[in-house]
Amino acid sequence: MKSSINVAVVGTGYWGKNHVRIYKSLEDSGTIRFKRICDANAVTRQKIAEQYRLESTGNYKEILNDPEIDAVSLCTPNDTHYKLGMEFLKAGKNLLIEKPLALTFEEAEQLTKFAEKEKLILMVGHVFRFNPLVRKLKEEFTKGSLGDVYLLAANRTCLYPPKRECGVIIDLAIHDIDITLYLLDEKLPKKIHATGGSFLGKKFEETAFIALDFDGITSYIFASWLFPNKVRETWVIGNKAEVHLDYVSEKMRMFEDVIIPNAYSEFEVQNGPCKEFFFEKQEPLKLELTHFVESVKRHQQPEVDGHIASRVIKVCEIATKSLLKQRPLVVE
Repeated sequence: MKSSINVAVVGTGYWGKNHVRIYKSLEDSGTIRFKRICDANAVTRQKIAEQYRLESTGNYKEILNDPEIDAVSLCTPNDTHYKLGMEFLKAGKNLLIEKPLALTFEEAEQLTKFAEKEKLILMVGHVFRFNPLVRKLKEEFTKGSLGDVYLLAANRTCLYPPKRECGVIIDLAIHDIDITLYLLDEKLPKKIHATGGSFLGKKFEETAFIALDFDGITSYIFASWLFPNKVRETWVIGNKAEVHLDYVSEKMRMFEDVIIPNAYSEFEVQNGPCKEFFFEKQEPLKLELTHFVESVKRHQQPEVDGHIASRVIKVCEIATKSLLKQRPLVVE
């Protein structure tokens, strides 16, 4: 196992700057050597470089051709992930690509297969898999605390300018699609039905409502860039309990309120206790990047590899087609 690796970040904007901040903290602890950052925007690049006292460049090929760099975080716009990702893999770089891995299932599969062929680490930034709330939910789900689960529901809204290169499904709802697959052991849904559209007259949808049918379990996901209040929540409903995750307040609660049949062939609510879970303060992105670094050092498969990310892309792709065709689609 390598004692340390050389890391670079390509793309230091909205989310990439957080990669820079965390890698710098890992360098300060002796875990990595932070070699360089790259951003096409000179103002952004200079500001970040000065703040963290890092070498910088506006040309990603300088990082591509630097033999000392072992691993790269790629945090560029979504429609560049495939092209740049393939270039970095061909240059022999271990790679963490921010979600989505690519904009199509075919491109995601190509990146995954190439990384495997070249024996390189390819990890994808599905950061909610490293969120302590989601991990605890998975634990409770798996050990049967909720009983037979039959319904999942997620809301993810904010007021945000629509992306020029893609819609809200593959950029925002992708988080909840990924959480759903994670909870259900990476199973794909049998059928997908999505509705929504562009209310601003843009090429891609800004609002979507997605139903994922898993044969006995249904997951409903609502995502939109048009709401002024930032909402990030997941509900999981079983016949023994319900769990609510609020990612904004970082709270998780389990309600043991259930609906049961009564003597009159009707249903009634049986109230139970409410349990709130408490967590040690941990930043999911730091957990994710630490895992990436360790995967590269040990040359071992990361938790969120290209295969997992490709399955998420497949669901996003079919959901988008369902929205455009205005009908449910079977997942093959």
